[in-house]
Amino acid sequence: MTQLDAFIYFLERMDLEMLDEILTEDISYCGTTKKIFLEKLAGIFKYNTSLNNKTLAVKKSKKNQNCIKFVCWNNTYWENRLLVTESKGSIISFVSKRKNNLHSKSHFRIYKDEKIGFVKSADFIILQNNCKNAINLFSGRILTTEFIHNWVSVFRCLYKEINEESIIKNIRYFEEFVEFWEATCYEEELIQKYTLAEEALNEYRTTDELEWIKRYAYIFYCELIPGNTCAEYLCDETYRFKEGNIIYESKELYLVYKFTDLYNSLPRCF
Repeated sequence: MTQLDAFIYFLERMDLEMLDEILTEDISYCGTTKKIFLEKLAGIFKYNTSLNNKTLAVKKSKKNQNCIKFVCWNNTYWENRLLVTESKGSIISFVSKRKNNLHSKSHFRIYKDEKIGFVKSADFIILQNNCKNAINLFSGRILTTEFIHNWVSVFRCLYKEINEESIIKNIRYFEEFVEFWEATCYEEELIQKYTLAEEALNEYRTTDELEWIKRYAYIFYCELIPGNTCAEYLCDETYRFKEGNIIYESKELYLVYKFTDLYNSLPRCF
């Protein structure tokens, strides 16, 4: 078994300990260190395991046997690709061949500040930690109207300080924080407009459906635009619902999402 064969074998089995054992420090790891390279794989393994998968989907490209594809959840779209250079059975380098710009737990992504040679100033480290801490406040938390309002307010200055493409582009936590802030800020805007949704839902019970669809078209398309949220409504009494992996307990967002999901489910013939 060559080193590449062993890498594929243990990658599929998500065996981080053995990957650490067979990989040497002298390999080029997508421009970063072996430690960070393995940390990235560990994150993907953890997420894949949370999906109740016992192995990672791995295969070689048909066009290039040295191009390794791996994915957590959808075998029709191989979102991670590593081009492996080898000599006499030994791995020389890894190069990531798919550009991942998302902050997904299933994506293998090396940020610019994780590359060998990137120098972090003291101010950079402080800003990065601030962004990381702001993001971590969402972890394991039920999102309420109060939390959303306070989080947007507290971190508004941080958002203004770093929200320039030249500053945040491909920098870990910077990009993600800006996306978090903008998405959460939009949720706050929806919260402020929730009475539009409340009125629409109340009228739906007593109004002809087609007339209701026409009456609230502007509200749906121009005022409240989360689209089809696919939210799972857990409790009407506490206004608790789940969207993706996030649980909310917010009357305002509950009503907004109820309205937009209802409207999106109805036929529109105009």
